[in-house]
Amino acid sequence: MKASFFQILLLCLLLPMLYAKKPTADRPRYWPLLIADTFFAEIELALTDEEQQKGLMWRQQLALEQGMLFVYEKEQMLSYWMKNTLVALDIIFLDRDGVVVNIKEMQPEPLRGEHESLQDYELRLRTYASGHPAAYALELKCGTSAMLGLKKGDKIELDTEALQRLRAAARHGR
Repeated sequence: MKASFFQILLLCLLLPMLYAKKPTADRPRYWPLLIADTFFAEIELALTDEEQQKGLMWRQQLALEQGMLFVYEKEQMLSYWMKNTLVALDIIFLDRDGVVVNIKEMQPEPLRGEHESLQDYELRLRTYASGHPAAYALELKCGTSAMLGLKKGDKIELDTEALQRLRAAARHGR
């Protein structure tokens, strides 16, 4: 959906409230993003190892304005899979400045078979690598990146300093 002037104004007014250091229980659940004139109101934050391991598993559907932003302490080679993930996704890998370093479309895999070991299941899953060091991974509904015209080298404004503060606080239980 195209962002209206009102939505952009609302985003500018709400984001400063999210920056304040808050206890983990009070931290924001969503990190709204404006990407290529499209407003994404429900981008969930994955700040801790547990949240990152769970990701978007078992979701039955994902609306256009929904997704998940995985925040890492430093740039590193990242690799994702579609373990227990039921919806097709785009994954956008971003460097520490929010610059797109890679984009992949990820399709759901058949779920673990009744007689399949966890190890065999995990070994058969395709992996999607960042290809370059990345500090963030953004999962959106499949096809969204193409709809937005996103490509390597594009920048997404994330407010990386605020995200890193939230990540540090979440990992230290504050």
